[in-house]
Amino acid sequence: YFAELHVTDEGSYWETGNKILVKETFDRYNQMMDNFSVMLENMPAKRNETIDEFINRLFAYIENKQRT
Repeated sequence: YFAELHVTDEGSYWETGNKILVKETFDRYNQMMDNFSVMLENMPAKRNETIDEFINRLFAYIENKQRT
């Protein structure tokens, strides 16, 4: 069915077969999604704020947190 198959494996399981490493990667991504969900709940869009302004404000908050 495929002439070529290119695999991108962010958990490195394809290359290593290491189940612990892939679990750690999934745990890290799940934590990031949970944190983002909490942030959305605690930083709702402001009145008359466009979606672009809202997203830019979220990214500015994230960048600021990463610096501190």
